[in-house]
Amino acid sequence: LDPEEQLALVRQLLHEPDSASVEDRASACLILLYAQPVAKITALITSDIEVRDGETYLRLGSEPVLLIPPLDALVTALPVAKPFGAASRLADSRWLFTGKNAGTHLQPPSLMARMNRLGISTRASRNTALLHLASTTPPAVFAHLIGVSIGTATRWAGLAGAAWNSYATARR
Repeated sequence: LDPEEQLALVRQLLHEPDSASVEDRASACLILLYAQPVAKITALITSDIEVRDGETYLRLGSEPVLLIPPLDALVTALPVAKPFGAASRLADSRWLFTGKNAGTHLQPPSLMARMNRLGISTRASRNTALLHLASTTPPAVFAHLIGVSIGTATRWAGLAGAAWNSYATARR
C-alpha cells in the first residue's frame, strides 16, 4: 500500500470521531501504525494497558510501547459496553475488544470484516507498517516493542533495505 495513503487514513481515524466506532478506530490504528495481527488485537486485555506519569503504554511485545495521542485516549476508552442482549450484562471486562457472546473477545474474522468495511486490507496494511518500522527502527528494538521475533524483524529490515548491522558502532 502507499504509505502516504495509509498515514492519511490513520490521521482520519485518529482525529475524526465519526469516521468509525472507537473499537474500529483503535484496532485499525494498531494495524496501520504498530503492524499488529488481527488475532493479537482481539486477544488484548485491560492489563495490557499501563498508565505511567500521564502517559499510556500498551503491551504488544515484551516491552510496553508508548501510545501517541489521541490513540492513547481511544485505547483507554476500551472496552466499549455492548448495548444489546446478555452480552451487555454478562460481559467479561478484561477483554479490550469484547465479543457478541458473553465472556468472549471479538473473533479475528469479525474484526477483519470490520476493517475491510473501512477499506483496510489487514495483511497489506500490516506489511506496509512492518516495512516502515523496519526502515526506521533497529530490528532488535521493534521486535521487542511489537512482539515479532528478531529473525522476522531482521528479514523485514532486509526487505526495507535498511542496514542496521552498523547501528551499534554508529551510536558510539
